[in-house]
Amino acid sequence: MRGLTRNLKMSYDPDNDILWLRDGCPSDGSSLLEEVPFATIEMRDEESREAVGVEISGFSTYIPLRRPDYYEPTDTLTFGTGRETATLIAENGDLVAYWRPDEFAPHDLEPFAVDLRNASKHLAPLVAAFPHKK
Repeated sequence: MRGLTRNLKMSYDPDNDILWLRDGCPSDGSSLLEEVPFATIEMRDEESREAVGVEISGFSTYIPLRRPDYYEPTDTLTFGTGRETATLIAENGDLVAYWRPDEFAPHDLEPFAVDLRNASKHLAPLVAAFPHKK
């Protein structure tokens, strides 16, 4: 597991309400998250399925950080549900990708959820930009 806490970079497009989180490493592919409309993970490579980035459209719906997507005791924001059903969990520091067999190609895996650990730290500038939302 590589530590991402210091290397994870956030960018946000307020006009289109899109959040990008990337660790700066090259990616060799991307995939839509099956459980989250308009969410994509970038992967280091198809074999490891290690998430090196995530893009979330409509991100302002996650602000303020609160349940059910945000779990304050561990400071984790989750995009997607059903993590306990994962057949593969690929950790990369503060990004954790959850995979399961693809419904249409059971020999392959599809991503369905991503955790962002230390969410309040990574997203502090963005959360502060939405003071009107309580």
